[in-house]
Amino acid sequence: MIHTLDAVYRDFAERLNGLGTLVCAGGAVRDHLRAKPAKDYDLFLLGRTLDDDLAAKIKERLGALEELKPLEFHKSEPYLVTTVRSEGVDVQVMVNPAPTLDDLLATFDWNVCLFGYDGQVCAQESIDNIAPGIDNIAPGKDLRLQKVTFPLSTLRRGFRFSERFGMRLICDDALRLCRLVADGARIEPDMPALAANVLVEDPR
Repeated sequence: MIHTLDAVYRDFAERLNGLGTLVCAGGAVRDHLRAKPAKDYDLFLLGRTLDDDLAAKIKERLGALEELKPLEFHKSEPYLVTTVRSEGVDVQVMVNPAPTLDDLLATFDWNVCLFGYDGQVCAQESIDNIAPGIDNIAPGKDLRLQKVTFPLSTLRRGFRFSERFGMRLICDDALRLCRLVADGARIEPDMPALAANVLVEDPR
């Protein structure tokens, strides 16, 4: 079966109907816009606080699907409810207190992640003068840091994105992250919510 962003989104929107506003965000939406196959999908129920009752309802709704161990970069994500396989595609289902898709994207780290889908529209809005437009994800373009989540994770993701897309990692951004890692910093004090798609690691 060939999976599409819309097909995966609509399948899970039906399964999770009534539990919150469902969006897809991050790499799967970016890959869709680049006409590339997505390796997995990150789905978020917005405007909700994760608790045992909500987690149980989500898992009950998804009970017919195979539950997987979380992907490495999701295993410590505090908003992750479950990782499932639906007809050959891996889907992470998360709950996030961000009230809107734009608010969720504002917690993501690099400009290559600032893409979201709500069933109708792919969001590519500029956030804090960061230009996430799909044309800006190409060899020679600047890889821009929007938000520091966990410094070591953000730095590693920056190097991976730079290598994967052939983009330029801005020296000041890399130095800022290196200094935060060296200082043992965990998160920026103004961070409104833990970002999605982060590997929580102890820099020591």
